[in-house]
Amino acid sequence: MLALAHLPCARCHGMVRRFDVGVSMEDVTRIHYDIPASFFPKFLDPYMKYTSGLYRTGEESLEQASLNMLDNHIDFLRPYTCPHILEIGSGWGALLKRLIDTKNNFQYLAVNPSPVQNQFVREKVGLKANILESRFEEATFGAEKFDVIYLIGSFCHLRNQEKQLEKLSELLAEDGTVIIEDPFFISEALYQDHAKRKETFFVQETVFGYAHIFPFPRFLELVTTKGLSVRTVLDHSSSYKRTVDEWLRSLGKMDRVEYPLIKQFCDYLAIGQMGWHYTIANYLVSLKKKRTQAIRPLSGSQE
Repeated sequence: MLALAHLPCARCHGMVRRFDVGVSMEDVTRIHYDIPASFFPKFLDPYMKYTSGLYRTGEESLEQASLNMLDNHIDFLRPYTCPHILEIGSGWGALLKRLIDTKNNFQYLAVNPSPVQNQFVREKVGLKANILESRFEEATFGAEKFDVIYLIGSFCHLRNQEKQLEKLSELLAEDGTVIIEDPFFISEALYQDHAKRKETFFVQETVFGYAHIFPFPRFLELVTTKGLSVRTVLDHSSSYKRTVDEWLRSLGKMDRVEYPLIKQFCDYLAIGQMGWHYTIANYLVSLKKKRTQAIRPLSGSQE
């Protein structure tokens, strides 16, 4: 597949590279996240969470909103004494850094394809940064099972999402939880109407190399066929819009000569901002394994 994207060189943020024939969409996705770490602190919060914050009152700073969302994720660990955690797409290490700041006992494994991000996290976090450098689709885990599996802004980047839901179900411990924080089309009709539009292509193919935003009703139906059930749903689209407003405000103050990719970032963010509550929503969804119970005969019935 052709990838005609203008993205920064992983080795020098002052240069712009063009990717043409022979470069896969997965490579472009990886290179998007291989942008040097010096760029992201210019507009992200100190934890460098590259997805939505959670504005409970509307008065929070970006930093506090990001902490709200990270702590909301960590609340799902409460039932487990020493949870075995898998994070798919660990990014700049926001969740792991917050776990270290707030939790004493946990086992953590991440799978993430970006060498730049992984090196950054290892340098910042140290021995707790147990990261498998791979795409989730290609990663193997043996007989390992996980109490909580996090996909924070990463579900849309998975190839063959139906198959990956099966893999998630297989990796989940019997009483485990899958947490997905991701954008979805609000309806099947909106998905069909917008999937082929140039703006959608720009965000999903040009900026990221590969992303597929799923229609939410279809997602809810699909998980039930993969041995999973939906337990909680939180629509935090307004919080994501506010988060991106804060990013754009900071990006607008940056030197466009030093960081020539800013225009593309701002175009991408601006397109997304137009869709909240109209075509797309950002949901935080928790999934559990479906429990199948044997049918018991009624009292006094004959067998």
